[in-house]
Amino acid sequence: MNVKIKIFLFTVFAILISACFIISIILLTSIGSNKNTQNIESNSSNIIYKNDSISNEFATLLLQRINKSVDPCDDFYEYACGNWIINNPSPNYTSSWTVYDVVSQNVGKLVEDSINNCNINDASEGLIKAKQFYNTCINVTLTEENKGIVLGKLLHTGRPENDKFNKFLYNNGKWPLIDSSWNLSNINISIESQIGYLKKEFGIDTFIYTYAMGYDIQSNLTILLMTGEMLPLGLGIFSQENYFNDKIMDAYSVLQEKVAYLLARDSNLTLIDGKINKNDLKMMLQVEIDLAKVIQNVYMKPNSNTTDDLYSLITLQQVLPGFAWKDYLSSLLPKTIYDKILDGKKLINLDSLTYILEVKKLLLKYQFKDLQNYMIWRLIKYSLPYMSTEYTQLLADFSAILYGQPNQVTPVNETCLGYVRGNYEMPNLGYAITEGFVKKNFHTNTKDDATILIKDVKESLEYIMLQSEWMDEVTKSNALKKAIFMKTFTAYPDWVMNKTLQNIYYKDLLAPQGVSFVSLNLMLRSWAVVKNFELIDTKTNFLDFHGPPVATDAWYTATTNSFSIPIGELQPPFYKYGYPDAANYGAVGAVAGHEMSHGFDATGHQFDEYGNINDWWTNKSEEMFNEKLICMEKQFSKYCYPNIGCINGKNTVNENVADLAGLKAALKAYEIKKITHHSGKEERLKLIPEYTMDQLFYLNFASFWCGKESKESLKMTLDEDSHSPGKYRVIGTLQNIPEFSRAFNCQIGSKMNPIDKCSIW
Repeated sequence: MNVKIKIFLFTVFAILISACFIISIILLTSIGSNKNTQNIESNSSNIIYKNDSISNEFATLLLQRINKSVDPCDDFYEYACGNWIINNPSPNYTSSWTVYDVVSQNVGKLVEDSINNCNINDASEGLIKAKQFYNTCINVTLTEENKGIVLGKLLHTGRPENDKFNKFLYNNGKWPLIDSSWNLSNINISIESQIGYLKKEFGIDTFIYTYAMGYDIQSNLTILLMTGEMLPLGLGIFSQENYFNDKIMDAYSVLQEKVAYLLARDSNLTLIDGKINKNDLKMMLQVEIDLAKVIQNVYMKPNSNTTDDLYSLITLQQVLPGFAWKDYLSSLLPKTIYDKILDGKKLINLDSLTYILEVKKLLLKYQFKDLQNYMIWRLIKYSLPYMSTEYTQLLADFSAILYGQPNQVTPVNETCLGYVRGNYEMPNLGYAITEGFVKKNFHTNTKDDATILIKDVKESLEYIMLQSEWMDEVTKSNALKKAIFMKTFTAYPDWVMNKTLQNIYYKDLLAPQGVSFVSLNLMLRSWAVVKNFELIDTKTNFLDFHGPPVATDAWYTATTNSFSIPIGELQPPFYKYGYPDAANYGAVGAVAGHEMSHGFDATGHQFDEYGNINDWWTNKSEEMFNEKLICMEKQFSKYCYPNIGCINGKNTVNENVADLAGLKAALKAYEIKKITHHSGKEERLKLIPEYTMDQLFYLNFASFWCGKESKESLKMTLDEDSHSPGKYRVIGTLQNIPEFSRAFNCQIGSKMNPIDKCSIW
């Protein structure tokens, strides 16, 4: 449809919707009262009470969360979540616990059940391999017997288990910290080659995060992303602040030293004088600290200037001649892909030349031995969760200091379930386990119903954008064009339900019998990296759904202009087929709106409707948008926790804006749904008749963020996370929503209904 025609139709539609909405407000007000919850006459003929089992299930879960002793107009988060926080103690192995975590845990149990009870004779090749990976992972006896022997053999001989998994060339994988036979004269590759090699063969990003962002049939560009911002250091992604904390660094060094002693023992290596060289240990840690400083200075400073620019290999060699690009890329990529980059047929998306320059300075600052120690440590750190209790307990002891949680080891089955489920970066076996998971646990109408919900929210987001004050007409036209082209994927890709296609996808994944999970883990990581890089040169639609369907969070991908919400997130209490529309739109609808809005924010405007790097904002629109951001920056910076810290309104503003945009889009979609499906009577739930559907909308929105965390974990969130803590994702968003205050009759000037409000969209 022509964009101008669609804008005209949206304008007409907006007038009709506004008129209907005003009428509906008048009707709803006529049955309301001045109290927070609406009084109801038991003989009212204007109300339909839903009393089916699914509605009752939702009502029961809601009542378990609500703290009615709190005024919702004073602290809606405590009102909506207070009882859940009291009645759901955190497990002894985690520093935070939320409704989201419970949902993820429940999905894990369903995954475990589908793996354990699958019919091997009728299963896809992927599911058979997933079952083998999982069973090997939970084989505690084998893990305890292996200790660190398998990993030690891999590092120091390149052949950990009877030549079934040959990776390192001899000497290239040695850890100099514990192996005195390591000698620089025997190293036959450059440091850039080693960086690329570790990523390709083990999925370990050490100095540069490199990821293929996919292929789109409408796009004339394919993307190989290179950045430092997303680099997961030894303490995780966005963990830079921890490297400036002496207490944490002391504990981290202790972890490294103790692991080194254990691995030396299990590798039958004799340490010089029986001790780890303290200076080598110090320099290894300092490499990582300096790298954290580089990331902090390049990406995290308020005046940081990073852009997503495309480069050919020749151009990179010209602007950054000190970095051995050919060594790095030839070690990193499959040969067919590398050859196309070499020929200039494929481009690279590098977000900061400054970052690569600073990394090169760091590489020149240290001896090869120090860099090797750091890189091999990163490989070891990735393997620790899957090793014997001696190792996992050391990791738990460190996590207790890092996150403020009890020093309890995470249960093996939870570690292994998280592994086979995968994540956005490495879907791993998540596709393989989806078929049985879906068939056994979900209503056949779930995918179609959720698809309609997502479509409604997307169209409402389009409507809201066209009403925005800061976009000029050119920007609005570009925004609508991008929204029309945006692809949405719901629940799971259809191909995962096809055994033949599953077999094709997993055919190259090695899963030999009788191999330890340490080896299987690295085999899977290597395979996953190759599958990712294959996206650069493939036209298959296997990975239109960019991530594992059994994940429990949605995502937007800028380089393909696509939104995905997995079946793992379409779970109670957030969503269920048969739940009231208010519940489903308030929770999942808001999350969908949040993610889709990222396509139109301070980052999303750099990518056009095809996912190409092409800024479509005018200077005037960008200037007005930035002016509006100031309001939300100031609002969230006022939220503080005594003796812990305050939210950084500038660092979290993009996510706070997305929360507000997402809820507004979900609200508009829900309002339209009410009008188009209005029966002339108001619906309420029999078990909770005091709540209107509008109130249930906001109560279920809050359910996403119910939770608690330790002081250490909260401080880490405040220091490093681009998201605000859950409490203020609820409060801060709803304070800017007038409809919320109307639903709960919050007086103007009350805490939840401040006079001054922020509005972006």
